[in-house]
Amino acid sequence: MKDPDAKAKYIEAFKRSDFEAMLNYYKKNYPREPYTLDMSPVVKVKMPVLMIHGLGDTALLAGALNQFVGLR
Repeated sequence: MKDPDAKAKYIEAFKRSDFEAMLNYYKKNYPREPYTLDMSPVVKVKMPVLMIHGLGDTALLAGALNQFVGLR
């Protein structure tokens, strides 16, 4: 985190968070043996989605959205 103002906000948010609760989330949702493939039926839903992010975003890269530009 390079921006000191953003860093301060993250620190404040973590102070209000419960670390044990965060760990419990991963404990509950992390796959355990025996590992099985989920064969539940998948229901495809078609609906418009508005997704907004900056071009400098390091997690959601602009190139990943090129195929969706202009789809309706």
